[in-house]
Amino acid sequence: MKKSPPLDISPTDAPPVDVPPALSAMVFFLLASCLVVWAMILERLWRRQPVLPYEPRRQAPWRAGDVLLILALFVGSFLASMGLVQLVLDPMAAAPVVAGAGGETTTMHPVAQLLTEGRWWAVTVCVLSAVVVAPIFEEFLFRVVLLGWLEGIEIRHRARLRSLHRVAPLGSIPIVLTALVFAMMHFRTDQPAMSPRHLTFVLLGNAVASLVTLFFGWMWLRLVRGASAADLGWQKAKLPGDVGLGLLVALAVVAPVYAVQLVLYTLVPRYLAVDPVPLFLLALVLGTLYYRTHRVLPAIMLHMALNTTSLILAWLMLVQ
Repeated sequence: MKKSPPLDISPTDAPPVDVPPALSAMVFFLLASCLVVWAMILERLWRRQPVLPYEPRRQAPWRAGDVLLILALFVGSFLASMGLVQLVLDPMAAAPVVAGAGGETTTMHPVAQLLTEGRWWAVTVCVLSAVVVAPIFEEFLFRVVLLGWLEGIEIRHRARLRSLHRVAPLGSIPIVLTALVFAMMHFRTDQPAMSPRHLTFVLLGNAVASLVTLFFGWMWLRLVRGASAADLGWQKAKLPGDVGLGLLVALAVVAPVYAVQLVLYTLVPRYLAVDPVPLFLLALVLGTLYYRTHRVLPAIMLHMALNTTSLILAWLMLVQ
């Protein structure tokens, strides 16, 4: 049985015999940059300066029905894409279990499984799915749509929640609830190893469903609910700064996320993927980043940076 570390995109779990110099250099960079950024954060706290100033927004104009509609659109699009996969592939290729695998199971993320192929087309699909589509769609779904809706509920019922806010600061409840949903969406147990062709079609189908949902969800909120670009977390004038902010936060949190991953990897039973715990912590950061700025690009850049780092580390471990 193979088990993968708990990242959104997890490297292979095969222990390296000789650590490649590039891998050592990357780990050193992650640790050093993390220490530098945290030194900057502590300095601001010491000077009693806000680490990330809060930028208010108007209440999100969408409601529970809109959230359910966007979720249903994604599920329907994904099921439709999987139906097409079954039509395109022959019965043997459509079967997810690798022929001759001998009952071997794995908790590896599908992207990590496909990356082990090492072929250019497999790497291309992994990059497209993990680095481009997933961060953009998931931040739109979880931070803009879901967190924005929960934030509106909290604002409308602030008086009733006054006693709760004495122990939970304003905004913390939507952030935590969204993080829980995000983490549980990545829950996995050990499953039979999938064939590369099947994995390719599944990842491409998921990417297509994500893009379809992103487009129609965005248009629904804009045209039907009257949401502005700012309501959807997009401010053109602040794009360069948002890119830098997301990457700076990534330098602060990627190494700690990997540290949690390594600890849990030795504690959790091998038939369970440990992804939900570190991804819950990551989602807390993503939610806080969005809640404080009410712009989605910093969260997208952080998400992209984490997945890119995971793919690079996985690749370096494979080519040693």
